[in-house]
Amino acid sequence: MNNKYPPIEDLFSDINKIRIIRYFIRNPEGFFEKSEIAKRLGMRKNIFEKESKLFTLINFLKTKKSGKSKFYALNIKFYLYPEMKNLIERSISISDEELILKLKGVGRVWLALAAGIFINKEDSRADMMIVGKIKPSKLDKFIKFVEAKIGRELNFVVMTPEEFKYRHKMFDRFVHDMLESPHKKLISKIRL
Repeated sequence: MNNKYPPIEDLFSDINKIRIIRYFIRNPEGFFEKSEIAKRLGMRKNIFEKESKLFTLINFLKTKKSGKSKFYALNIKFYLYPEMKNLIERSISISDEELILKLKGVGRVWLALAAGIFINKEDSRADMMIVGKIKPSKLDKFIKFVEAKIGRELNFVVMTPEEFKYRHKMFDRFVHDMLESPHKKLISKIRL
């Protein structure tokens, strides 16, 4: 065992480190500015900076500077990357019960389907479909909360009950794909 790497307990020692790991594993494609990362993770910049020091020291993260800004990216050559990727992809950091509770706060929800990242099917048309009378400001808070928990941008669709019924009746491809593909019904108050 190479002693330049910390014990695994250090990598997973607190929730902030786990959220940083999850964010970069689920967003491996580029460099991100520290304030953007902190905002997406719902943590203060100084906390991200403190926690990221270990990850840059062990080469889990790469950094680059541009002017006064510092950018971070995942190093896919990190010695534990394949194992960490497998672990993160198989774990969901938000329970169905928590999703349902938070969904009830966005307005009157008639149907909420969880697919994609919530069932480990990256080829789903969307991660979530919500049908109801939704308050945009409450939806925005819900989406930010969920994105911070899952560590990546949420691909979601919102429809009014009338739009959903019309699209369902017209055999809309997207609606039928969502209903026929693997998913979890979080809330279901619509008869199909």
